[in-house]
Amino acid sequence: MAGRKLPVKIFFVDESKMRTVAVEPSTKARDLVKLLAEKEELPPDQYDRFKLFLQKQGEERCLDDNEEPLSIMVWETNGADKNVADYQAPEEWSRVKNTWETTQQARFVFKYRIFLQEALPENENFIKLLYDQAVHDVRFNLVRPSLEDLVSLAGLQMQVDFKDHDPTKYTKDFLSGIIGNLIPQAV
Repeated sequence: MAGRKLPVKIFFVDESKMRTVAVEPSTKARDLVKLLAEKEELPPDQYDRFKLFLQKQGEERCLDDNEEPLSIMVWETNGADKNVADYQAPEEWSRVKNTWETTQQARFVFKYRIFLQEALPENENFIKLLYDQAVHDVRFNLVRPSLEDLVSLAGLQMQVDFKDHDPTKYTKDFLSGIIGNLIPQAV
């Protein structure tokens, strides 16, 4: 069974988006990032700006390029002394995936590695992924801007999400149902 591809779910910061990809058990994190970047039609010279992150029980860490995500799944669910080769049968891999997603509450997330002040490519998919991550990181207090910046960011998000003001649609009660999507949870 060597070389058999196994499915793994990869999430995006925008939690409505997820991809299932089939990869070799020995696939490295950097190769999985490249595969996802290609599927997202990102510019090839930008692939190295994205990384695969492990989120587990409220914590997150960036995977090293040489780590093997499928091995991590096996170690986290069955012990560090286990080998992914022992779980390649469909029913065995299904058990690993189920335990990984439910008991371990773990998942892999594809996202931009860090926000730096630098020129960004004018690729719509690239910009959308950065926007989704910025909104997520501010909402969940991973990035803590000043109150003044929070107000500006909420205004920008309103413009992106709802476009120009329409007084017939955007009444005084409009924000009551969506305000939690515009400001950090702790505010």
